[in-house]
Amino acid sequence: MTASLTTARLEIWDAIDNASTLSGVFKQRLKYDVPGSVRQQEEPPFGELPAIAIRPLLITPDRPYNNMFRLPYRMLIRVWTAHWVLQDIEALAEDVVKAINSDTKTKRRNPEFQIAIGPTNLKGADGQPGPLVMRADIQVTVETC
Repeated sequence: MTASLTTARLEIWDAIDNASTLSGVFKQRLKYDVPGSVRQQEEPPFGELPAIAIRPLLITPDRPYNNMFRLPYRMLIRVWTAHWVLQDIEALAEDVVKAINSDTKTKRRNPEFQIAIGPTNLKGADGQPGPLVMRADIQVTVETC
């Protein structure tokens, strides 16, 4: 049996992968399903942008959820683009949110979103700051039980 947390994460991926507005957009998808892959590749190389990643978000819950065994799962969806057009990264982030909100499986999980967008440096090969890119961090919380 698959854990409800895993099912919720995979449903988010399915919603993004099946959205017509996002078809063919991302050159790389960081799914972190292979042991150790989160440590090995925390961000995509510059030549593989635009890219998207989804990973669990380690934070303290802001409210308790024990009244009917509701188990919220908070994830970070991170999107990178190589070009510096703010409207493009805003539209891409909105398309990701719309894909999750319009999917039947993820919609029933009552997703809640917070978005932060801005420039960031990718890591260079030598550990120094690499190319400057745009990044959207989309925090999504879904119910799993």
